[in-house]
Amino acid sequence: MMRWKRSAALGAALTMIMCAWAQSNPTIREIKVEGNVRLAAADVIGPMRLKVGGPFNAAEVASEEDLILALGVFREVAITSQPAGEGQVDVIVNIVENPLVKEFRVIGNTEVSTDEITAIATEVQPLGQLYNLRNGRAIADRVTALYEARGYRIQIEQVGPDRDVEETLTISVLEPKLGEVRIVNEAPGNLRTRQSVFERILGRPERGSALNEREFRKGIEDLFATRWFDNIVPRLDNGSVPGEYDVTLIVKERPTGLFNAGVALDPQSRLVGQVSYSDTNFRGSGQNVGLVLSQATVGGGASVDLAWGNEYLSRRGAGINANVYSRVVYNFTGSGSNPFGGNSGQGFDERRTGLDLIYTTPMGKDLLAQVGLNAENIRSLNLDTTNTGNQDARSVQQDGDLIILKLGASMDQRFPRLDPYEGRLASITLEPGFSNITKIAGQVTGLEDILGRNSFIRTQLEYRQYWPMGRIANQNRIDAPVDQMVPSIALRSRYGFISGRVPFFEQLFIGGSSSLRGYENQQFWGSRSFLTTVEYRRPLQRNFSLVGFADYGGAWGGYGEVTGFPQFSTANLKLAYGLGLAFTTPLGPIRLDYAINQDGGSRVHFNIGTGF
Repeated sequence: MMRWKRSAALGAALTMIMCAWAQSNPTIREIKVEGNVRLAAADVIGPMRLKVGGPFNAAEVASEEDLILALGVFREVAITSQPAGEGQVDVIVNIVENPLVKEFRVIGNTEVSTDEITAIATEVQPLGQLYNLRNGRAIADRVTALYEARGYRIQIEQVGPDRDVEETLTISVLEPKLGEVRIVNEAPGNLRTRQSVFERILGRPERGSALNEREFRKGIEDLFATRWFDNIVPRLDNGSVPGEYDVTLIVKERPTGLFNAGVALDPQSRLVGQVSYSDTNFRGSGQNVGLVLSQATVGGGASVDLAWGNEYLSRRGAGINANVYSRVVYNFTGSGSNPFGGNSGQGFDERRTGLDLIYTTPMGKDLLAQVGLNAENIRSLNLDTTNTGNQDARSVQQDGDLIILKLGASMDQRFPRLDPYEGRLASITLEPGFSNITKIAGQVTGLEDILGRNSFIRTQLEYRQYWPMGRIANQNRIDAPVDQMVPSIALRSRYGFISGRVPFFEQLFIGGSSSLRGYENQQFWGSRSFLTTVEYRRPLQRNFSLVGFADYGGAWGGYGEVTGFPQFSTANLKLAYGLGLAFTTPLGPIRLDYAINQDGGSRVHFNIGTGF
């Protein structure tokens, strides 16, 4: 009896709970959609979790509204309910559709065309359809990406229906403007480099102009490439008005003047006694000056070089360099094996006295043109005339005067300018030459047609490509570090040809530290030449890199054998490969390479100066 009473009480309690639940969560009899003009009701209620015949919970209304809003085509959504009999309700979904889009209006853009932005918008948001908020976000993202690819950091102020013009979608862009540019010395005291020099290298940026971070970044890299600074830390800050940015460059200057007296290895690996003075930023003016007095151990007399240049005459890229000299040139000597070796029958000396002048000017984005002149007098020294019947058989004498006009054009898209790891460079050089040879001897005796006045044209084509092999910071950002250590692969291909009658030492030469390593200096020559070099460069420290390389090339179609070096009338290309060490020093880049050639020989090459 007691058990039955307990069961009856439990049943009554459950009935009361079910009745209370039914009153608080009535069943949905119908879901109605109101306010829809172009969309069917089924499209509106499709994403809802509330279903006909299911329970209605008022606490879930807000989340149901969010599900409908997530479709992106509604300006407003409101869900209400009304009684529809005992335990039932009707759910009413009130909506306001977004307007149709029949045209686009783009405002605020100057650096990217309206047509380009409209094309993006049309692809994402088709005309004649309701505006979709999700499409608006996609348009904003793609327009931002387009600007960033071109070097601009923009703000999207609006992507949405126009407030004043019906059925129009407005895309409002706030392009970045340059505010103040400040150059700050990391060390106490004033900067040595003049403000006007900074402005010329940076391209004379004007306050209020569109800020292209990629182009401004190139100016920063050009500053670093001068080697006037140990470090440059760029910083970008918000300016005084929206969309304006201030640029601060914190620089650490290094000494640029150098006096040197002592013994050194020259580019052909001979010991040279030398006294020199140079300054690559003379009195902070951006000009370079140099005076070199030298005397090599192999004899030939003293050499003197006097140089002046200003690579920053105007906007970035225009410059001039001049060199007056009287120097001894040691041909076919100093390949790295015997820096003390004199004229051991495999070389001889020339004194070249003259002037070298070249002017470079920008012709457009990444395009440079060059015009130059080289005029010199050539006189042979130390010829051995004691070999009876075979006078100077192992030497070449062609004394006289030479004038060469230099015309060049290049497209330079390397980055950074100092030790590039991405980008490319393509160049062409035309050198019309005029010679007046007054005396010949040695192995060219009998080739009398070189005597007197002759002309020739020397043409060289060159292409370089760089591929980064590691992670790099976004180089479209001004504030990316300037001294990244990025492994890279570098390729250089060069082809040259000569038409006309050319003096011996104006031929195209291949061999040695700056071309085909593993072979002797100037070992191959001719009226045609080809060289391809591939290098893998692995930075180990900021100023120290390991390099693996392969060289493939040769020269042909020129004068015959001299100094025991066989020559070729047709292409006979040689292969060499090896390892090298690259150092960056206050004196400039230094390379030490060990190369093995395809003929089984090997050589060590020491080189001062920039490679490629």
